Amino acid sequence: MRLSGREYTLVIQVLALLSPLFGATGCGSTCKAVCKSLMDCEEVETSRQHWRECQDSCLRQEQLYRDWDNIDLQESFQDQLNCLGSSTCEEIADGACYDDDIFIF
Repeated sequence: MRLSGREYTLVIQVLALLSPLFGATGCGSTCKAVCKSLMDCEEVETSRQHWRECQDSCLRQEQLYRDWDNIDLQESFQDQLNCLGSSTCEEIADGACYDDDIFIF
């Protein structure tokens, strides 16, 4: 079965709304996990003082892409989180997860 773009968006929105009921935050890395890791990376320069500040910014960006109903940006953002979550501090500092379309939270 193949879903149309609108049907796919509706499924994603429903899953996003239901995920807290099951304790799930979706597939892949989360803002919390990525921000906690980033704050421990001495090689990565950040203006953030605490991982929660980073997490709040990350979650706002994630919600913005949902509000815009932009599946491409949502997927790119999750890809970036996954990359940040699976890369070393040195790789991140070298730009391994850089994406022109996604601003860093």
